[in-house]
Amino acid sequence: MVATVKRPHFEMRGNVPKEILDFAKKHYGAESVVIVEDKADELISIRDSAWAKRREANRNPGRMLKTYRNMRGLTQAALAEQVGGLANHISAMENGKRAISKAMALKLAEFFDVSPDRFI
Repeated sequence: MVATVKRPHFEMRGNVPKEILDFAKKHYGAESVVIVEDKADELISIRDSAWAKRREANRNPGRMLKTYRNMRGLTQAALAEQVGGLANHISAMENGKRAISKAMALKLAEFFDVSPDRFI
């Protein structure tokens, strides 16, 4: 529940006791007190949120690779040199034309200091 008093403006969230609501209505006028009861106040796991589900649906190992490479300011050739690959392989992995092997995911994870599952 959210109880809002329009003037002076303040909000009370959660289980607002009836006595406080009655006081606010009496002191500020019933027309100035707005009560909204909805399920928006319920806590949910971030993993169950619509945002997280959209992120997971759009998760792409190649996109992650490109993001991490760009964050480091590296060219594909420079990254390939660091992880023992070829620049055209890095390009193909970033564009989804070549899968990132588990061995390469481990090398990338070590280089970028992240979990290998970012690239699988």
